[in-house]
Amino acid sequence: MTCSFCLTGESSQNGAAGDPIDVDALADRIAARPRQVRSVTLLGGEPTIHLDAALEIAARVPRELPFVWKTNGYASPEGLALLDGVPDVVLADYKFGNDRCAEGLAGIPDYTEVLRNNLRWAARTSRLLVRHLLMPGHLDCCWRPVAEWLRRELADVPVSLMTGFLPVFRAARDPALGRTNRAEECRRAREILHSLGLREAPWTMAPAPDGRPATDDIWIDRNGRICVDSASPELVAALKRMAPEVVLEP
Repeated sequence: MTCSFCLTGESSQNGAAGDPIDVDALADRIAARPRQVRSVTLLGGEPTIHLDAALEIAARVPRELPFVWKTNGYASPEGLALLDGVPDVVLADYKFGNDRCAEGLAGIPDYTEVLRNNLRWAARTSRLLVRHLLMPGHLDCCWRPVAEWLRRELADVPVSLMTGFLPVFRAARDPALGRTNRAEECRRAREILHSLGLREAPWTMAPAPDGRPATDDIWIDRNGRICVDSASPELVAALKRMAPEVVLEP
């Protein structure tokens, strides 16, 4: 995808960026921190474009650790067939409620059909958590259709509604997306979520074990909860500004 509002667009949309991964070194890093590592997350975009390396990583993750697959959901059936049963948790972004917005903002065709089929696959093969980034001016064309489809087909899947949109990358020059969400848009978005009876996935913050200092690391547990281990006051304040529904748990 080439989303115009991508936070990491400068690097993630540059095919020449990055370095080859040393899978053995990664496995050694995980093994060296058995008490600190809570989960292993492979980040998208869409990780299946590096499926050979992704499967090598998955093979080296200890089975007691949740293996989380973070994806934009735009993978091929052939790729998913090879991935079947590998992730414990799939964290999928359902970004656009229609193909017109998907093509205009991310440059991709057939988004709705591909994304929905892949979410059905994820719900069958793993624990699925769906995220939606509320975009300014796209509440009725994107969030509402997303929420209604999830209610019809994946009503038990937790949904994380993210309202902290930032006009970064090319969005800053977009007449519609060049701003943050208004309070009224956020309120209406939450009304849609609650009126449809969707399961909302709140942010959960837990203290670090053994008196370790705050790290601001974000991780996902086997129940699909988005967690922060002993968040610093600065991160707590930032999250509460973006998502007033943040839940603090001991």
